[in-house]
Amino acid sequence: MQFVDFSSKLLSKTHQIYKSVDGSFSENVQIKAITADLLRLSSRLRSSIPLAHSGDLSTDQQSLAIICSGCQDMVTVLLEKLQKLSVHDKRKKWKSFWYALRSVWDDSEIDALVQRLAEYRNELELHILVSSILDGNI
Repeated sequence: MQFVDFSSKLLSKTHQIYKSVDGSFSENVQIKAITADLLRLSSRLRSSIPLAHSGDLSTDQQSLAIICSGCQDMVTVLLEKLQKLSVHDKRKKWKSFWYALRSVWDDSEIDALVQRLAEYRNELELHILVSSILDGNI
């Protein structure tokens, strides 16, 4: 059963790559878009925090800066991984097959990266919410 499941995923992904416009899986394109947006937002949030070497940062600001930096690092890793799974010469059937095979092998790693990024997003949301409540903005 596992062989049949693996084979069906492989054939499906090979077909998706071969027929895609940009040489990527549709789910990877969505992940790239969401991840890029999270990178943009966390960068804006990080830049709104005073420089860390000023010594005047509160504990909350320091925590938020650490979370933003970790989020940005995770986004970079995920985007690099997804870029490696994009076919640049997708009209070659065998090349599409090999990229699909790599994708099937790397599915669990990508899922783990997406999960860790979701945890960073949740932490960012929590810090912003608590900060807003404590500052009386809500």
